[in-house]
Amino acid sequence: MARQESQSRLRQVLRAQCRKSLDYWEKFTAFEEYARVELRKVHFECSKHGFTLHGIRHAESVEEKLGRLVPHRLLVNEYDPEDDTDALAPEELLILLLATWSHDFGMIDPEQRHIHNCLSRDYIWDSVSRESKVLWCPLESNFAYYVSQLVYAHRDHRSADGTRVDTLAAIDDFTQLGMKGNRVRPRLLATLLRLADELDVGFYRAPEDVMLVVDLPEDSAKHWVDNQLINSVDIDSVKLRVSLIPFQARVKGNPLYEKLVDARCLKIQEELERMQPVLRGTPFDYREVQLGEEPIHRIMVRNLLSYQGHSIERYKNAVREMAQQVHEYGERFEDLGRIAEKLAEVAESCKRLAVRPVFPPDSLDTTGATRALLVADDSGWCGDLGKAVRPYFAEVAQASSASRAIEHINERFFTVIVTELNLDKPQAGFDVLEAARQASREQGLYTQVIILAPKGQPGISADALMKGAYDCLEYTSRSTDFIREIQDKVTEAISFKSG
Repeated sequence: MARQESQSRLRQVLRAQCRKSLDYWEKFTAFEEYARVELRKVHFECSKHGFTLHGIRHAESVEEKLGRLVPHRLLVNEYDPEDDTDALAPEELLILLLATWSHDFGMIDPEQRHIHNCLSRDYIWDSVSRESKVLWCPLESNFAYYVSQLVYAHRDHRSADGTRVDTLAAIDDFTQLGMKGNRVRPRLLATLLRLADELDVGFYRAPEDVMLVVDLPEDSAKHWVDNQLINSVDIDSVKLRVSLIPFQARVKGNPLYEKLVDARCLKIQEELERMQPVLRGTPFDYREVQLGEEPIHRIMVRNLLSYQGHSIERYKNAVREMAQQVHEYGERFEDLGRIAEKLAEVAESCKRLAVRPVFPPDSLDTTGATRALLVADDSGWCGDLGKAVRPYFAEVAQASSASRAIEHINERFFTVIVTELNLDKPQAGFDVLEAARQASREQGLYTQVIILAPKGQPGISADALMKGAYDCLEYTSRSTDFIREIQDKVTEAISFKSG
């Protein structure tokens, strides 16, 4: 089966930036193919020796987290070094992606994991000095030099006398590179890679089936268990906030598990503090890692979606289980009755379930161009939102009513639709959502719909998700911060894929 191409934010922007003249996209994809071969070997060695997995999925996850750590305004399709002073240049994107896919090459020898960053650096640099045509396809030595710096600095290590080596301080802070002399910030890029790598925690990195057949040392066993207790990581690039989301059902009430999760959160916080000298004063000034809790209705909808393709009996069983969860959380949520009713409806009619298929690659052209539709009754504010998201789309259309929006939807395909909930009538945004779903079914493509709802309407987010919205953003005012929140959600929706 052919591998589906990733639609991460970083590679989307690199591809768009290079569509005219630069060959960076071809350099990256050629290297990625080789890296996948090497990382399969790394994955095997890690699982055999009982270490958390550092294979292909880890590289994909680190790339995805980097895309969420970088604020949307710093990923521009048309890079101008004079105007985009903080944005990532094409050279920086290429170096960052190459380092993401090679930073764990040194884990091919897990027994040397304490210096695997040094081994990865040597692996990359030696391959260039030997003029390897397999690894670099070939890649110029100046790029290889900075990639080797990033993989070296993605973690600290101990010297022979036990002293901690600050690898970030050992690499270049600033240089100029590339056809147009664009600046490159190796130390900042290495810090972002280190943070994304540190945030890649979760149950997938420590599979229980592997743990059952591998004899793990006590320290490794604890490390595997705390990974199994983490459900997800929430990254807010607008508020510069990071939250670890544990599995509440497993952790709550278990003192040992609570201690392990707290310790993991504290460890990441300590690492983040070591990165502060580089991040402070930049648009990446993340300062705190906290424990968070995912809203119960999101957990239930996600769980229900995982049953797609199974029998109606499996759906009913899933609904019964989640209905029980609703009642267990009864003291904490005001809209439990409405959620329970929606779950009951789903049990009786699977057609009401909002199944999100894989985002179809053929709905993007070779430049990554897409269309957006913005629907709001305030034309001035809608125009401001249009200016904010315009860099990410080939075309942005606007409508001030549900009926006009539906006319647009019937005329052509939109990748993303952002609509107010209340338009010419209350909850008319749901009419836009239903029209988008109907058009998606007819065209064989899929539109991601984001609902904007004023706060103070209990259960509205659950309603939106159950009706098939990509997400529902609630607001108290249409502020600049809210526009930024919408921008981040739009770019996330563009690159969304399920499974």
